Amino acid sequence: MLALVVLVPVVLGVLPNWMLRNPNARINLPNPEYWLAQAHRAETIDFISRQLMRFAFMLLTFLCYTHWLVVRANEAVPPQLSSQGLTGGLVIFLLATVGWVMLFLGHFRRTPR
Repeated sequence: MLALVVLVPVVLGVLPNWMLRNPNARINLPNPEYWLAQAHRAETIDFISRQLMRFAFMLLTFLCYTHWLVVRANEAVPPQLSSQGLTGGLVIFLLATVGWVMLFLGHFRRTPR
């Protein structure tokens, strides 16, 4: 469980960041001629990297919460996972993910100056 909780967010946060730093990276964005032009490329890569780290943190938080629910469930006799707690956590994570996607895409959909 520790490997899952640590490895998934690290891979999600670090690997894409490393790949984006490659000048030949294929990045699909709205208005790529603006966002990936030399004048804006570094800023664009930094924004994407920050957003991926935020998502990795959101995922890490959700995985830790889920693990905590499992540990609490195993303390009970008989073990029973709280479906309310899991559903609530999942709904919050999904709403946060939708908000994150809207923020991410909204940043690149705005009309470049």
